Amino acid sequence: MWFAMISRILLIGSTRSPGITWASHAGEGAGSPNDPEAAAAHYRRAVACLQEYRDSNLLPNALIGQAGLIARRDPATALRVTAAAWAIRARGGGEFPGFFRERLGRVRQICDGALAADADRIWAEGTRLGVDEAIALAFGTGRPPPPAPAGLSARELEVVRLVADGLPNKAIAAQLHLSVRTVESHVRHVLAKARLTNRTQLASWAHEHVQ
Repeated sequence: MWFAMISRILLIGSTRSPGITWASHAGEGAGSPNDPEAAAAHYRRAVACLQEYRDSNLLPNALIGQAGLIARRDPATALRVTAAAWAIRARGGGEFPGFFRERLGRVRQICDGALAADADRIWAEGTRLGVDEAIALAFGTGRPPPPAPAGLSARELEVVRLVADGLPNKAIAAQLHLSVRTVESHVRHVLAKARLTNRTQLASWAHEHVQ
C-alpha cells in the first residue's frame, strides 16, 4: 500500500513534467498540462515520505524527475543530482525502471551538451553526494557539506559506503573501477583514521557517521 502510494505520487509528478507524455501507463495522466511547479511539488512530497527510510529504490526516481525539471536552467546542479541518484540506486543494487532510465539518459545528454568538458568532473562530484546532500541540492536548499568524518577522502567515503552495504573488496573494486589491492589499502586507512579494528565495526560506524 505504502509503495503503491509513493509510486502514484511519482507518476503524477511525471505527467506534469514539461515535454513528458506517460502513455505507457494506460493513458494515466496523458494530456495533463505541463506544470513544472506541480511536478516539483509531487517529487518533493515523495522525497519527504522516503528520506527517513534511506530508500534506494523510489527516492532516486524522484531525484531524477526533479533533475529533469531544472536541467535546462541549471545543468550543473541537474547533473550532480542525476549522478547522485544513479549512485544511490547503484549502491542499493538496483536499476532504474524504463521511464526513469530513459529520463536519466535525456537529462545527462542535455547537461553534457551544456557543460562540455566540465561534465565528467561534475558527474563525479555528484556520485559522492550523500542522500541528504542530493535532496537539498535538488530542491534548492543546498549548503556546503560538513567536513568528512574522521578526515576521510572522497574515495575513502565511497569505499566506506559500499563496505556498509555489505560488499566484499572484490565487488567494491569492480564497482569503483579500482584494483582489489587499492580497495584493501583504502579499508586499512579508514580503519586507522576511524580508530576501528575490523569491517564489522566499520559498517556500524558508517551507518552512524556517513550519509
